[in-house]
Amino acid sequence: MGPVGAWCEQDRATALAHRWGVPYQTILHRKIGFHLPIGAWFRGPLRGLWTTILTERVVPGIKYEFVAQLMRAHERHEGHFEEPLWRIAALELWYRRWIMRDNPVGARAPLESGLETVGSNRADYS
Repeated sequence: MGPVGAWCEQDRATALAHRWGVPYQTILHRKIGFHLPIGAWFRGPLRGLWTTILTERVVPGIKYEFVAQLMRAHERHEGHFEEPLWRIAALELWYRRWIMRDNPVGARAPLESGLETVGSNRADYS
């Protein structure tokens, strides 16, 4: 966007802010989501998912030894590995569902999987 386009955008934001009676920065501020405690869930109620993933090793091309190192470091709070672990878990579940045509890990009844406990107490967030 050139200087003219930026000026028009800024002018519209100023007009909206004035009309709505809110600070100018409120109009320009990007939407920000909320943080899910997925790291704590991987250490707690979803630990069984990782046990299965690291034991069965079904997706070709994943270096599971490296993933196991990441998971061990994550469990010891030696880094923030939630993002890569989340991506690997998503790939694993997708592969099982769409390539293997298998029930994904954790597809058992909720009472068997332990997923109903996620977020049910403050210990899940530590």
